[in-house]
Amino acid sequence: MATAIEKALKAAMRSPEVKDLNVFGHDWNIKKATVTKSEDTITVEGQISHNVGWSSDDQIYYEFVFKKNKLVKNNIKIDEKGWASIAGKIIGVISGGIIPAADVESLANRIENMAHGEWQLAGQQLALRIGLEGYNRKSKSTVAAKKGRKSKSAEVA
Repeated sequence: MATAIEKALKAAMRSPEVKDLNVFGHDWNIKKATVTKSEDTITVEGQISHNVGWSSDDQIYYEFVFKKNKLVKNNIKIDEKGWASIAGKIIGVISGGIIPAADVESLANRIENMAHGEWQLAGQQLALRIGLEGYNRKSKSTVAAKKGRKSKSAEVA
């Protein structure tokens, strides 16, 4: 039987969106990733949603770029829609602008973490696992294609 992380990776690589999958202690919607290769560069891009009860889901957008077998770009953007965005607005209004915006965001994140645990870290770990899976699959398919070309050219000679 497949583990939750195996199901998440499978969904991200080749199947339609999988909803309510518990990975790293949090529920996620896993959307299919886009994996592209051009010359010596492999790019993995996608989105996962953190399921948040009683509010809109938080979104994580990721992009990983591998060039010559090295990770050269690691971009993960977290768009909080859940309790942190609500708490941030309330804190901002209550403080009347006395608390700097960066501190409001930090406090809102603490409230979110109290309610839902360290979901941002779990989401970053999940996004990275998906990125590495996409890289591994695309690099293996490239190696297999090159081996196939070499054996065909050897047969012709």
